[in-house]
Amino acid sequence: MIKMLIFTGLRNIELARVRLQDVDLDQCHIRVVQGKGGRDRTVLFPTSLRGKLLQYMQGAQARRAVHLCESNRLGLYSTRRIRQLIHAYAQAAGIQKRV
Repeated sequence: MIKMLIFTGLRNIELARVRLQDVDLDQCHIRVVQGKGGRDRTVLFPTSLRGKLLQYMQGAQARRAVHLCESNRLGLYSTRRIRQLIHAYAQAAGIQKRV
């Protein structure tokens, strides 16, 4: 999730709404539907992220998830939950600044 935000420049709400079908691993891009300004756009990600993303997506598909970022109970992550996770990972990494 953090790599997706860093490498793509997606906003929290955009990441929360990405569906598995919106990710094209062959072309290394993600289709963002109704992003900022209500516009659709395509966001590229590096090929180095493809393998990890494939593994993550296979796990999500095994859980019958629809969206890329869903909880184990198949509920969408809220933007607040995404921020909480990033904050927790930053603290675990010893980053003291506000992330």
